[in-house]
Amino acid sequence: MTDFAALIDGYHRFKENGWQQQRARWSELAEAQNPKL
Repeated sequence: MTDFAALIDGYHRFKENGWQQQRARWSELAEAQNPKL
C-alpha cells in the first residue's frame, strides 16, 4: 500500500468513525483559528 493510499484509508476511517462524535469539537477548533495574513 502506498503512503497516499494509507492517507485516504485513514480519512475514510475518520469520516466513518470519528467525525460525527467530535463534530462540536472540530467546529470549536475551527472558530478558534486566527492565522496572520
